[in-house]
Amino acid sequence: MDAHTPSQTPKMTCSRQPGLLRIRAEGAWTVTTSLAAEDAFACMEPSDEKRVIMDLGAITEIDSVGAWIIHRERARMEFLGRAVDLINTSDRMRFLLCEIERHVPHPDDLPRQPYFLVRCLITIGRTMTMVWRDLVALLSILGVFGLRLATAFTAFHKLRGTSILSNFDRTCIGAVPIVMLMSFLIGLVIAQQGGFYLQTFGADLFVVDLAGVLILREIGVLLAAILVAGRSGSAFTAEIGSMRMREEVDALHVLGLDPVEVLVVPRLIALMLALPVLAFLS
Repeated sequence: MDAHTPSQTPKMTCSRQPGLLRIRAEGAWTVTTSLAAEDAFACMEPSDEKRVIMDLGAITEIDSVGAWIIHRERARMEFLGRAVDLINTSDRMRFLLCEIERHVPHPDDLPRQPYFLVRCLITIGRTMTMVWRDLVALLSILGVFGLRLATAFTAFHKLRGTSILSNFDRTCIGAVPIVMLMSFLIGLVIAQQGGFYLQTFGADLFVVDLAGVLILREIGVLLAAILVAGRSGSAFTAEIGSMRMREEVDALHVLGLDPVEVLVVPRLIALMLALPVLAFLS
């Protein structure tokens, strides 16, 4: 018989006794009749019985949706303080009800948030731990670089001249236009602002000295360092990171080469040579 026929429509019949409520479920409890099953439970009037017996023997067909509706209504009645017993359940019903009960999501048991002062102290502690780890990593790479650089200067065949010149071309010659442009523009702004304020005191003649001293002593070197760190430093980081991702660093280990000697030392030597030149041009 088709599940959409009236005889297969889910129905609930109730009989009450003192302290006992008997519920008899009939029809097909499937996904196609789920709305009727919802209405059947919604039509039940609230009562004060402390025990409920739910007879499922007249159910002709059931799937996970019907089992979920029965499980939900059973849980609702138990939450109201009633003892619910299911009788005349087939093996399929028991299996579906057990599976539904096993997979019901439980509410998240969120831990209690500590007080604001405690959270601040925890954040400061975690930040200091991260700073300490970064400092140890920095000292480690500087120590390894110093050791490899000393080894390279004692054994000149370990100095990779081609790699040093290639990185010098990228870090110095390639950075000349942007460094000189930024230095010129910032020097122009300093001269314009200095002239605007010194004119109030009749000292606009010293604008040239102001801009020259600032650029030569502070701004030029600082701009060169910032631009090299932002341009060449980030490029080196991205390059070595992509090599690490493509397992090229592991390939150097397999070939018996030291990654610090091959990748780090030439780049840092190129930076050491490029920074004075860029600072002078700036």
